[in-house]
Amino acid sequence: KYIAELITHCTSDVDACILRLTHKFEVPVDVVDGVQLPQQPEFPLGIINPIKDEKLSKLTLCRDVEVEENIRILGYDQCGEGGLHEMGSVVNQEQGLARGYVRSRLGKKVTVAASEKYFVPTEEIVVKCPANIGTSGGPCVNENGGVIGIMSRSDPIELDRCYLAPTSEIRKLIKSARKKCNGTVAVTWQ
Repeated sequence: KYIAELITHCTSDVDACILRLTHKFEVPVDVVDGVQLPQQPEFPLGIINPIKDEKLSKLTLCRDVEVEENIRILGYDQCGEGGLHEMGSVVNQEQGLARGYVRSRLGKKVTVAASEKYFVPTEEIVVKCPANIGTSGGPCVNENGGVIGIMSRSDPIELDRCYLAPTSEIRKLIKSARKKCNGTVAVTWQ
């Protein structure tokens, strides 16, 4: 539905990025095999088409996380029907959620091997939640709707064990993005 530009990112210790929406497609796009977008008009977002007119949902970032707290991870499940599990599949554009709870919080510098490089999170929240491919990068909210973190990865052995980048780390990325954009970054998820 939108085109975005990368404003800032950190793949070494947060595995997250901040994007700025720049254009909107005339109609939502179906992506087959994740490679080719059909031609259609794009409308720049800005003075003529203000982003505020898009009525995007705004979520609040929470500072506190409690063990055993009930959570939901929002995302776009790409495993089941309509997912990206076989050639010719279409990207699932229906938002869903997975329910779970906070198990623990891991402290500084937990090393995780990721192919030949190392992902070294400064801090993580561990949740028990049956998240699927497509939920990575999605917000994890508590029962009050406050964001406690974003989905980073699932455990390869214990499939319903997931790791979140906490909002304390996301705030650092937001601060960096605001500097690059002269203070005009608003946090929204769709």
